[in-house]
Amino acid sequence: MLSENIKIAYDSLKKNFLRSFLTVTIISIGMMAIMGIITAIESIETSIESNFITMGSNTFKIKDKNQKNLASISGKSKKKIEKINYRHALKIAEKYPKHASVSSILSRTFKIRRNNFETNPNVTLVGTDKNYISTSGYFIERGRNFSENEIQTGSNVVLIGSSVKERLFDESYEIDQKVSIAGTKFKVIGSLKEKGTSFGFNSDNIILMPIDIGRKFIANRMNYEINVISKNADSLDYIIGQVTADFRKIRKLKPSDNNNFKIVKSDNLASRLIQNIQFITFSTTLIGLMTLFGASIGLMNIMLVSVSERTREIGLRKSIGANSRIIRNQFLTESILICQIGGAIGILMGIAIGNVVSVLIEGAFVFPTLWTLVSVLLCFVVGVISGIYPAIRASKLSPVEALRYN
Repeated sequence: MLSENIKIAYDSLKKNFLRSFLTVTIISIGMMAIMGIITAIESIETSIESNFITMGSNTFKIKDKNQKNLASISGKSKKKIEKINYRHALKIAEKYPKHASVSSILSRTFKIRRNNFETNPNVTLVGTDKNYISTSGYFIERGRNFSENEIQTGSNVVLIGSSVKERLFDESYEIDQKVSIAGTKFKVIGSLKEKGTSFGFNSDNIILMPIDIGRKFIANRMNYEINVISKNADSLDYIIGQVTADFRKIRKLKPSDNNNFKIVKSDNLASRLIQNIQFITFSTTLIGLMTLFGASIGLMNIMLVSVSERTREIGLRKSIGANSRIIRNQFLTESILICQIGGAIGILMGIAIGNVVSVLIEGAFVFPTLWTLVSVLLCFVVGVISGIYPAIRASKLSPVEALRYN
């Protein structure tokens, strides 16, 4: 009986092709909006998580506070927050020599040259120490890390990211070659493994140099960060407490004083980004559901028109033995079929569009299995809701009155 109802419903759709096509299109657009944004968001979330996993779930940073002034407890006076200076940062690095590094982003707009080759003026230049590699999720691909002597003396040596290497050296060997930064020659002692791009920031378009030589580039305008890595994720909170207490002593804070610096855990930052993105997911899903609601009203109207147009057919079927349940199921099946066709098209288009976004942000292919199943169920529910009233109305028609209908 079900297969017969589906066949009758399919024949009805073909007879009223334009009307059915428009309804299917509206449903498809609603589902495409929902599935497209969900697929894109899942890809972005996967990209965020993979990038922060690369950095490490057992790392955190000590950074300057964003605000300029801090009100005292009484609220009567304001105390200027002192920026993290090199001496303070160095004390932490010396206290945790294997687990902490001091760094400063010198610029994100440097242009690097080698002979006739040059990069775009968007290279991130970082002054740091030898522990930065391990605390920031980088790995040496070729060459070596900075030596202690090179850090202390501020030698003209650099480590280059894979994007810089590709731009300046192409297929040639980069180790012990010279590059020019702001007119100063530096020797390349190592190159970094590819790390990838996240939200427009290319982690491989980077050059690392000893922090002391970096200080000569921009002098007093440096903002220092302290990267700290724990042995494992389980001991992270303990290490944060320990380092926070030590840094408060270095900053000469009283027990009643608030921290005049902030702690940023890599996994917390990832969670905040994902939470912000989920608001977009909610908003777009709501728009998609509103589109589906409009489509369901249109579908119900079409089904009512269909009942009116096929009144004599209903009377004829009832006169030869079809009961009310059979008539009701026939129209309900037709409504569900329209929704499922529109939903299938919308789901496929949404996944395709979502993965186009994924490609643009250099993310991985995503197939949201759970949401696909939810969408199929949602289309089924919309089909039932839209078709139930017209189906009941059709099933209650009197066969004698229906046959007289003109």
